[in-house]
Amino acid sequence: MAAGRRRPGDRHRPKGVPLRTTLLALLTALGVAAGSRAASAADTLVPAADAASATLVTGGNLSGVYHRLEPGGSLDFATTGPATLIVEVRRRLPAVGDRPPGVKVRVLGDGALVMELVAGQPAVAGTRIHDGRGGTLSGPDRATVTVPAGGERLTLEAPAGGTDLLVQVKTDAAAD
Repeated sequence: MAAGRRRPGDRHRPKGVPLRTTLLALLTALGVAAGSRAASAADTLVPAADAASATLVTGGNLSGVYHRLEPGGSLDFATTGPATLIVEVRRRLPAVGDRPPGVKVRVLGDGALVMELVAGQPAVAGTRIHDGRGGTLSGPDRATVTVPAGGERLTLEAPAGGTDLLVQVKTDAAAD
């Protein structure tokens, strides 16, 4: 292919975003439209309005889709209570061995503070974040959240400043 020519699928993809990430975001968006669950993991919840946050992570005995939570940002997940959810938070770190101070993630249920989850694990060797930003993934910090009957929304909020986070929210049955 001549230099400067774009492939047909490139015209709608933002510059610098790998095709794999674009396809993953599209599949996640289709999962949202089909009923708020990801196509790749039936019991992993997808943020209500942010399929573009889908990020593939591999390596270190890990492979899956996480959702990027930017500093100062939030992600909303539709829930149907009663349910038990597992919230997993990982940090993007610059290198293995780095261990900056922990980050407090606010977990809200229908707008009310449920808990603060501290993400503070060190980097895991061999992990790869497939979104063009680079970095190494930290180990997981997990919390169990009980959604009461009538519960409709789980929100994760990141503090301003610092690094972005990668999160998964699963039903308790999917965590096994």
